[in-house]
Amino acid sequence: IWACPPHEGDDYIFHCHPENQKTPKPKRLQEWYKTILDKGKIEGIVFEYKNIFAMCNDEDLRSAVDTYYFDGDFWPQQLEDSIKELEREEQEQKQLEEQEMQEAEEPNEE
Repeated sequence: IWACPPHEGDDYIFHCHPENQKTPKPKRLQEWYKTILDKGKIEGIVFEYKNIFAMCNDEDLRSAVDTYYFDGDFWPQQLEDSIKELEREEQEQKQLEEQEMQEAEEPNEE
C-alpha cells in the first residue's frame, strides 16, 4: 500500500470532495493504514505486512528490477525519471568533453 495522501485538488475515487474535507498528513495516513492492517491480523484477514525496506532485506532483493510493481505505482515512475536524469547528465558530460577536446585542438591565437 502506498501511503501518500493526495495533494489539494486531487480526486481519485469519487472525483470530487467537499471543500471542508480534511486531507491527512502522510504520517497520519501511514498510522491509519497500520491500525487497519493490525486489526486485520487480529481478525485473521491479514497474514502479515511489512515495509518495502524490510521486504527487500527479507527476500534478499539486490536490484530494483527484482521488486514487485503494480500499475500506477510510485517507484516505476521514479526509476524512469532517475534513468532519464542519468542519461541527461551523461549526455551533458559527453558534450562538455567534446567541447574541451575541440578547444584543445584549436591553435592558440597569441
